[in-house]
Amino acid sequence: MAKGRFLQFLEGYGNLIILFLIICIVLGLLTFIILLKDKGKIQRLMYKDPSMDIWNLNYLIYHGEKILRSERRKKYAIVSVNIGQFRSYNLLYGWDMGEKLLEYICSLMNHAIDPKCEIAARVQGDRFVLLMEWEDWEDFLTRIRNFQNKVQKSIFNLTENHMPVYMGIYALREEDEDLRSAVNYANQALGVAGNNKNNEIKVFDRSFEKKLREIHEREKMLDKIEIRGHFVAYYQNKVDIRTNEIIGGEALVRFRDPMKNGQIEAPGYFVPYYEQTGKIVDIDFHIMESVCKMLRKRIDEGKKIVPISVNFSRLHFMKKGFPERFEEILEKYGIDKSYIEVEITETLMIEEMMQQEMIKSTLDSLKQKGIRLSIDDFGSGYSSLGVFEKIPASIIKLDRSFFLNQEDRERQIKIMRGIVMLGNELEAQTVCEGIETEDDIRIMKEIKTYIAQGYYFSKPAPQAEFEAMLDEQELAFSS
Repeated sequence: MAKGRFLQFLEGYGNLIILFLIICIVLGLLTFIILLKDKGKIQRLMYKDPSMDIWNLNYLIYHGEKILRSERRKKYAIVSVNIGQFRSYNLLYGWDMGEKLLEYICSLMNHAIDPKCEIAARVQGDRFVLLMEWEDWEDFLTRIRNFQNKVQKSIFNLTENHMPVYMGIYALREEDEDLRSAVNYANQALGVAGNNKNNEIKVFDRSFEKKLREIHEREKMLDKIEIRGHFVAYYQNKVDIRTNEIIGGEALVRFRDPMKNGQIEAPGYFVPYYEQTGKIVDIDFHIMESVCKMLRKRIDEGKKIVPISVNFSRLHFMKKGFPERFEEILEKYGIDKSYIEVEITETLMIEEMMQQEMIKSTLDSLKQKGIRLSIDDFGSGYSSLGVFEKIPASIIKLDRSFFLNQEDRERQIKIMRGIVMLGNELEAQTVCEGIETEDDIRIMKEIKTYIAQGYYFSKPAPQAEFEAMLDEQELAFSS
């Protein structure tokens, strides 16, 4: 009976039932397709760089480890890449230009690899990581150097800016399975490559591990060290080439290393670490006080004194109180403002906008207080007329790179002469630094500037030697 009713129901509503089943099947298929698309979107979000056509680090780690498991017989290396001076370029030319340059670099990265067995990924900003295959190590290093040269030349052709490409390499061992650790090793090598401008490719190896331990021990020592007694001022003369008279000097910080029986170390040994910790601020003021003490002593003895420029880290200009503390030290030792100059680099203004405002305010305050500002290394980076507008300088120090550029000598001379003329118009003294040869002196005379600093006259010397040179000249010029 029930069976008959069921059959009657099917006969009466069969078409509707079939239609319902078709709709359910279609909806199921649509749901499946949507889920697949969503999965694709999720995977793209997980593995694709959000703004560039390149994989991200998550993809390199996940799929790279799959490649390693399936291709254990092959040799691989992690290459960590950083574009030097990109941040400065980005700030000078704007975010849009920076993004276009990064897109171009991403395309170079993608074309440098074999997508079947290698991966290029962007970490963030101008940092990239490559998983690359190799057979012969020397051939692989040649491949890396050729790629580095290609990227540097391509960037210059596109932007007319020289941007060094730094690379750190870690060759994966057979037992390596964790790519995150491998990337970390390559990044550590990259850090060393970026600090050594003459070695832009660094390979992580056992000797490198030893060096990292040495750096760690050094930093532990630097953490505990007291400023007084370990940091001293060395002085380098500024000389009038027409008379060979010492008319000024620059105070340069040096470190007496207690781990090496007081061996003198240059700023590269400690400044990067102390800039990270902020301790460089107190070291700078310690050197300034040392200079003021030396000047005060010579004034009291009735001896010749000359203006001394003191280097100050960019950190001083990003917080309030620097001009006031500077003045306090001058007043403490009774030193006239004309005898201490604040030396800063031209790249000081290449900072984020909020920092630029603070820096500009500090520089203006120093100028209003009658403190002389010196622009160091002018021409070593992104010099422009805007530097003169933003930094009210009394002294402009032409970088040695002007004297080394031999590609178009006549044009270079005209540029240098123009800078000197502009400095004269702005009542700013021009100093040429890094002067080492007779040819450098000849060029100075040709561009009509006469204050020089460099090894041609003297290397940085301890205070006693610097004072002895001043005393000797005082006798010579008074006789």
